[in-house]
Amino acid sequence: MIPQGETARVARFALVGLAATATHLSVAMFLNYASPLSAVLIHTLAYLTAFSVSFVGHYVYTFKSRRRWQQALRRFLAVSLAVLCLSSLIVKLCTVAGLASATSLLLAAFSVPALTYLLSRKLVF
Repeated sequence: MIPQGETARVARFALVGLAATATHLSVAMFLNYASPLSAVLIHTLAYLTAFSVSFVGHYVYTFKSRRRWQQALRRFLAVSLAVLCLSSLIVKLCTVAGLASATSLLLAAFSVPALTYLLSRKLVF
């Protein structure tokens, strides 16, 4: 059974994650329809935009971290870059497989929250 405190933390993580995902998707879809950029570049730009929403939300709200924000930021950046590489690989593989850019971007955006939670919980905050 999951401890009550952990359940609340997972719920807070989900709320912050939804805000970051909405940011990611909004930027990605806008750039997908308004620019000639590749899906991988669009995904990267959208991911980086959502990064600040995610870090501040998780640092202050999800994990209520007592770690110095500079140290947490460095660690969160490392985790985020690893997740970016994984999700970018997903976008690349999907587009090579012939899926539409929008479909590839949606799959990548929703593919890695569990990994992000576990790494953030154990290594970052």
